Amino acid sequence: GSSQHVDMVRQASKKREIMRVCSDVLEVAGSQDIDDTLATLKELVRNQHDTASTKDMRTLLMDVYSEIERRNEEKDFQVGIPTGIFAIDDKIGGLEGKTLTYIIARPSVGKTALAIAIAENIAKLDCGTVVFFSLEMGDQQIMRRMLSSDSDVFLSRIRHGDIEDGQWDQLVKSGNELSARDMLILDASK
Repeated sequence: GSSQHVDMVRQASKKREIMRVCSDVLEVAGSQDIDDTLATLKELVRNQHDTASTKDMRTLLMDVYSEIERRNEEKDFQVGIPTGIFAIDDKIGGLEGKTLTYIIARPSVGKTALAIAIAENIAKLDCGTVVFFSLEMGDQQIMRRMLSSDSDVFLSRIRHGDIEDGQWDQLVKSGNELSARDMLILDASK
């Protein structure tokens, strides 16, 4: 009943807070070493409730109206970072900062493959570090999919190690391109 709904709302709120903190860490991660980045993460988690900003409705509306007017005058309809997939970017205007975007579909229709393609497209833009994780797949599974997609070598061949002589060059070339991208893959499946 209603207690389940309240619990769901609390969980969603906690998830949003975690994502906001992760977003803040990503902003500084590129310019800091790993120890400083972890220290920043701990500090942001510790202070997450103290950093909330509030605006009254009138001020917030004026901010939104100003943004609408600016975009309209400049014909700047791309809101965020483009996914690289026209059909998606045409509908949502790219991935907007501080916004959670869900990929929802029936099981086994390629949600993770789509998310990987979007992450790779964004990493190619070289506009910052891309952090990718999946609760369904480990880091090596994700990398195998990326390698398959980039090299055009079937995923099943990569998984089984059944690589033909002519495919090794493709794998090495793709591996070099992938390793040059500013992208981190976290193993969140455990």
